[in-house]
Amino acid sequence: MDRTTIKNFTVGSFIFSVISLFILAFGKIDYNISLLLLNRKASWAEFFYVFGEQPAYWGLLIGTVILLSAHKSKNKAGQICYSAASLLFSFLCVYLLIIIPTRYIYDLMNSPVPTDMKATVAAVAAVISICITVIVPQYEARLKKFRLQALFLIMVIITEMLLVGIMKDIWGRPRMRSISGFKEFRYWYEIAGPAAGQEYKSFPSGHSAKSFTMIAFCVFVPQGKKIRFRLFIAFSVIWGILVAISRVVLGAHFLSDVIAGFFVTMACIYYYCNLLFNGHKRVS
Repeated sequence: MDRTTIKNFTVGSFIFSVISLFILAFGKIDYNISLLLLNRKASWAEFFYVFGEQPAYWGLLIGTVILLSAHKSKNKAGQICYSAASLLFSFLCVYLLIIIPTRYIYDLMNSPVPTDMKATVAAVAAVISICITVIVPQYEARLKKFRLQALFLIMVIITEMLLVGIMKDIWGRPRMRSISGFKEFRYWYEIAGPAAGQEYKSFPSGHSAKSFTMIAFCVFVPQGKKIRFRLFIAFSVIWGILVAISRVVLGAHFLSDVIAGFFVTMACIYYYCNLLFNGHKRVS
């Protein structure tokens, strides 16, 4: 991974985000563009609503597997602790990977997730986590060199989730679908929290922030693979943009919300890239 390239990319992202949010802070630009994109029956947008956040949960699982599962301790007690931690956290990550899109699918059907479905998901997650705990340690020699990258991935995702969650509660901005006109519209810089429920947690977009965490996976691209690196970045950005636009299309967010979500994730990537890879221009 070329740290200089990532740094330049994140700085460019900051400039884009700041300029965009500045423009959207005036007049009816934010409201009108969001209204123009609105199409709550768009099936393609529903697809990204269901699966858009997956990069974040995959990142947590991959990071957990590398840090905990791919670890052999010389001490038997220590190995038991690592195995137990691996089993627990792998289960939680796999469960989230499956239950989150399941919940969104039922949400589109205006129905809660049935209890038996939750139990089935938990059972499947348990089986997969057991397999991970048993099989992955055999590949410790191959995976241990990626532990710093795994830590980076986990820290980016957890920090992004915490920041977005806190900001949503503080801002208390109503969602696009929750207002009847411009009179009820609030600019992105207007803090009106604490949020009075999910319909007042529009800023910033959690889907957008989680989708752009896919960019953080670039630290796993082998050194010297510039074409592969650029293609991965391009795919990650396209995925993030589609998820971000889908949130506006469905009326869940305003344009400024998704840009802010993108900004939060890129800020996390920039910070942890400098913190963990400081002094290493290339990480493989």
